[in-house]
Amino acid sequence: MGYRALLGLTSGVLAAVFIATTFPASDAVAQGGLGPAGREVIQNLSPAERRQFFDLSRRQRRAFIQKRMREGSGKPKRKAAPAPAAEGDLNPNMPRQVQERAGLFNTGVTAIYPKGAKCLEVKSFFGDQTRYDGSTRTPMFYQGYHEGFDISADEGTPLVALADGEVVHSFSGRRLVGNQIYLRHTPEDTGLSVYIYSKYKHFRDLPDLKVGTRVKIGQLLGYSGKTGTTGGHFGRSGYPHLHLSIYVAPTGEYKSQKIKVAPKDVRYFDPMALYLMAAHKVTDNHAVRALPTAAKKVRIPYKTSGGRIVPEDTRLIWPFLCEGK
Repeated sequence: MGYRALLGLTSGVLAAVFIATTFPASDAVAQGGLGPAGREVIQNLSPAERRQFFDLSRRQRRAFIQKRMREGSGKPKRKAAPAPAAEGDLNPNMPRQVQERAGLFNTGVTAIYPKGAKCLEVKSFFGDQTRYDGSTRTPMFYQGYHEGFDISADEGTPLVALADGEVVHSFSGRRLVGNQIYLRHTPEDTGLSVYIYSKYKHFRDLPDLKVGTRVKIGQLLGYSGKTGTTGGHFGRSGYPHLHLSIYVAPTGEYKSQKIKVAPKDVRYFDPMALYLMAAHKVTDNHAVRALPTAAKKVRIPYKTSGGRIVPEDTRLIWPFLCEGK
């Protein structure tokens, strides 16, 4: 037997042993007849895909394998999901073209942080395909695009309401979710022409705010944490940060689901672009992306740890308090 043949045989045996030990017969992946086909899916992954695959939980791996099996089965493909305007639900597994129509892409908006105060800065922007550390996001969710922005923050850092609003959802989940709440901000709350929904994720503890509670701009909501981030890419230590998502809708109608809120005719919105919405009269990311580059540099309004809001007439602020220099 030649060297290459022996090497190929050895590699095949090692791969089989690795997959067999990773996915034993009792494992969820091997149940329901997924065993041999599932192993084939794994063997056909590229090195980059394989690294991302093994960052997932067992349940997420099984879902990934099932999706790949459907795509390669030769069976008639399901019709693409309807546009979110008709569906009112931004599903993380929507086809990329539907996400694009709904506004899930990098808009190019950048921040001008205040000179007179120190504010925590965004480390992974809306629409990015990388995490704060430069690693590639898994394509399992949102096709690998970031549907919010991340601000790194030590555990226990105060998080505040970015505007007047109402708590419309509260949930404590596991991987990728953690402790989270949704706020709804009406046009009367913000002075804007649309309804804003803000989602705060990864609180250290679930905020003691019942659904229906009204909050004021700058009010303490809770404290940053790393819930929902341990395991996978971040390992046991997790990643303490705020994930903030912003959604826009023409009405205040919504459906409350187990882990989220589904507003009627909802669209994604770049959280950074929220602070230029009033000045440029833009209410969707396509209009934001079309703005001149100079118009996409936004000054951050904020509240200081001493309680002062800057500028004093703003109705929107940064989700963290800023320290005076």
